[in-house]
Amino acid sequence: MKSTVLAEEKRIQKREKDVKLLQKEVEAINLSADKAVRDSEKIFTDVKQQIRSRQESEVAH
Repeated sequence: MKSTVLAEEKRIQKREKDVKLLQKEVEAINLSADKAVRDSEKIFTDVKQQIRSRQESEVAH
């Protein structure tokens, strides 16, 4: 009986450790995705600004 309880406790501890590891991996993925979104938004903003500048330049000439 005691060995069964110990085995079950070990199994639970391993699963808890696995869950914590997965949570860290999810957090890292989310941070990476957030950075990718920020980078994409910056690029999009820069491209829009370049287009506006060219349009204004063409209208001025």
